[in-house]
Amino acid sequence: MVLLPVWLVAPAHAATIELRVPDPKVREVILECEDGVYRAEPKGGMVTFEHLPHACNVVFVRATGTIDSTGKWTCAIPDGCTRTEVEHQRTEDAPNRVNVLISNDVAPGTTLEVTCSGGFRVRQPVVKNTAVFDGIPNQECTLYIKGATVWAKYSPLTPGTWTCTLSGGTAICHQ
Repeated sequence: MVLLPVWLVAPAHAATIELRVPDPKVREVILECEDGVYRAEPKGGMVTFEHLPHACNVVFVRATGTIDSTGKWTCAIPDGCTRTEVEHQRTEDAPNRVNVLISNDVAPGTTLEVTCSGGFRVRQPVVKNTAVFDGIPNQECTLYIKGATVWAKYSPLTPGTWTCTLSGGTAICHQ
């Protein structure tokens, strides 16, 4: 008779945490524990962690709202996201006029300049995040934004009212 060694393996005891997540807008649950950070996505309103908890904070990552353009936004539960409007001067359209509304707050001393292909050039200070240019010729023109903390440009610029958002060295403008 041959005796074979027998290895006794104790059954593994799973340390499972089940969290009920009734909010369908929760995209991820994070456990911030003393021994590490654990992440899981809810499935069917539940999330499971194979972990023995020790001093864990539970954090929900939740979809709050939707944004669809650059600029400043305020996002809050349960209201969602709303664009924070920057104060501007009142403007009116007129022939050969360009109104520029900056949707970010800009530093004092910022100026806007319009330079056109035929040599026309005019500069205006930004007042209440607004600059108005009259007498703009019907040519290919470029808008330059110049300030202590910003330098950006946008082209092609034509008469009308433009809203521009500054993002780094880029001006994103639409009429």
